[in-house]
Amino acid sequence: MTTNDLVTDKAVDQNVAKLEANLARVEELTQRLLKVMGQGRQVAPSLQGPSQELYVKAATAYMSEMMNNPAKLIEHQLAFWGKSVKHYVEAQHLLAQ
Repeated sequence: MTTNDLVTDKAVDQNVAKLEANLARVEELTQRLLKVMGQGRQVAPSLQGPSQELYVKAATAYMSEMMNNPAKLIEHQLAFWGKSVKHYVEAQHLLAQ
């Protein structure tokens, strides 16, 4: 074994020890973070936005309107697609100029 091999072995041992110390520190900080995040304050559900009940009511109203008046739905869909095609043609026309 040469002198360079001994120096390299010492450097490797030091790096391994340093790595182990860093991993222990990371583990300690992870535990602290988890502890702090677990102690977060509780937010009132009324502040979280609309409840599922609102979405159910809206979907029910939409479906009942669709079943009672399908012509209105088709009319809105055709108007949407008609405007989409019109905007596309206008954009192509402007790009061509």
